[in-house]
Amino acid sequence: IVLRPLDYLFELGEFCACSTTREKEGRFNGGLMVITPSAGMFQDIRSKAYSGNYTSYNSGVQGFLNAVIPEWCAGRKGARWAEIGSRG
Repeated sequence: IVLRPLDYLFELGEFCACSTTREKEGRFNGGLMVITPSAGMFQDIRSKAYSGNYTSYNSGVQGFLNAVIPEWCAGRKGARWAEIGSRG
């Protein structure tokens, strides 16, 4: 349920994700992401999936995405999700 405007999410760039509190390895949570639809990004992720050169630390989608998308927030490099989320 969205309780307030989410306009600020559109300023985050092509991709942005939040951290997971269960891990200390600097990985993002695959369940909470802001993604701008992009054919280029889709093709890049798809080609990496089929290449066999990327592995998932947890044998799942979250592990794979952490391997193929190194930057958490394309538009706000270095920003913490808490800082971004508190703007809403």
